[in-house]
Amino acid sequence: VSLPEAKTVDGPFGSVTLAVESQNGKVVVKSAVKLTKSRVTPDEYPAFRSFCQLADAALFERLILGP
Repeated sequence: VSLPEAKTVDGPFGSVTLAVESQNGKVVVKSAVKLTKSRVTPDEYPAFRSFCQLADAALFERLILGP
């Protein structure tokens, strides 16, 4: 019924990608979360939190199946 749109979020802390395809009655969902920094300083935390919120929003959209 509804497929999430492909999305990519890139930032200074990493990236998030989402790809969804419907082929021959099958749905294939591919997602990846890549963190490029192993530590976040207290000064970087607000930017890191924003990155996490964008990543969460990118992965939040639902796949809705129907008959």
